[in-house]
Amino acid sequence: MRQQMTSWALLSGRKSIGELEQDEFIEKFMPLSRQATFEHRAWEALEWFRVMDEDGSGTITTSEMLNCMLESEELLQAVIRHRLFVGTLAGGPRSMQLTVAEPDPEKEGEVLLHYAKVGTRSPVLWGVFPPNDYVGRESLIRWENLLMSIIDGEPSQILEDDLNVAVRQEDGPGVISTDWPSDLRGIFVGISSIFYAARDAGITERLIQKKDCLESLSSAMEAELIRGSSEAIQEDRIPKKLHLHQQKVANLAMAHSFISRLLHDDAWLYFRRSWQMGKSSFIATWSLGVFLNGKRRDGNQAAGSFTRVRSHLSEAGVHAEPQQEKPSPQKNWARRLSAALRFSAVTRRSPTGSTMD
Repeated sequence: MRQQMTSWALLSGRKSIGELEQDEFIEKFMPLSRQATFEHRAWEALEWFRVMDEDGSGTITTSEMLNCMLESEELLQAVIRHRLFVGTLAGGPRSMQLTVAEPDPEKEGEVLLHYAKVGTRSPVLWGVFPPNDYVGRESLIRWENLLMSIIDGEPSQILEDDLNVAVRQEDGPGVISTDWPSDLRGIFVGISSIFYAARDAGITERLIQKKDCLESLSSAMEAELIRGSSEAIQEDRIPKKLHLHQQKVANLAMAHSFISRLLHDDAWLYFRRSWQMGKSSFIATWSLGVFLNGKRRDGNQAAGSFTRVRSHLSEAGVHAEPQQEKPSPQKNWARRLSAALRFSAVTRRSPTGSTMD
């Protein structure tokens, strides 16, 4: 986690790499504030600057910044929420989605949606898994190879040779997805079917590194293969049990493949289904993959409107309609900050000793 924060902090400093002067610091840290007005956010960012500037040099070093953030739970949560949280991984019976924040600072507020028409039902529909039997290792390897070919944008022999006509007409043309990213850093949240894969692996509702996550998913897959083999020996082929077994293996492999291929080794993950926003709770279905604007706001202030979306979809084309949200003006921040600082000076001289909320 320290490495993630260091990477974020180092992408700063117009005059000195790894150091921030007061105006640079306030511009970078203002979005972390939960204060309601621009002036209050500027004031809180200035207070953070004064706390971190231990030597009174007028600049904040990376070391000073990290030490303060690691000691302040509120500030640490703000950094994670606003800067380290990068995207979501979601899926379902016939789809897989990766949603990531637009990395271009000029397009802040936009997200990229990567979509593939492949899901937990696909291996049975496409003949990768036996329809009336438990999954064997050979079938699992074929399914994993198919997933990797989709991520890499390469044609798959399974798609060309093994699909029956009905499935090819319905799913085949759009299966191959392009422009999948790789080596993504930051914190990713797993929801919908990806959450269930993590639940089967026993790694939900806690931050976990990519390496540990993959090991847990692999162990869960291996355990399910062994269980299926045992059931097959006993000739216990109850349709419902077979369906659940096939879905579980498919889902674990799908989660493992996407995480291993798309995320950097120093990425972190968090898997959760039920969430709390202010006084409201909700269940995260796959559609949460399109970020709600509330992710950048206090839960009580969240409007629930969608941010702008740019989609990188499969050829099948599930087209996301962009919904525009007018961004808050930031171009005149320096002038407004100057007014906020003058206001703060007046407040400090006030005989009532009042402080800002």
